[in-house]
Amino acid sequence: GMICAGIFLSVVYMFLTKTCPGVLVYGSMIITALVMIAAIVLAIVYQIWPLAIGAGIFLLIYAIIICCFWSSIKTGIVLLKVAGNFLAERCSVYLIPWYVVLMAALFIVFWVSSLVFIQFNAYEI
Repeated sequence: GMICAGIFLSVVYMFLTKTCPGVLVYGSMIITALVMIAAIVLAIVYQIWPLAIGAGIFLLIYAIIICCFWSSIKTGIVLLKVAGNFLAERCSVYLIPWYVVLMAALFIVFWVSSLVFIQFNAYEI
């Protein structure tokens, strides 16, 4: 179930990266700001003042960083579009994580079997 969901989400992310990277980036920035605003509102409603102040300061720093790096964000969106085109043209890139998982699994099997062998043969010596 989770593997299928992961594959589905990676395909959706690749599609969004290729077609509309600006929406992806700006949407992420807006959602992050909305989560911080929601934290501030909930902290005020429940009168948790340190959380409200901390989240407000964090939101202010977040807004300042976005303003200062606006041109870099636009450059990043262009680079994300290029990366999306690359991933769409070379789908074999998606096989690399599976190769890494296979090699890690073989590594773990080797060391666990070695440990078991050593543990069971340690009493015979």
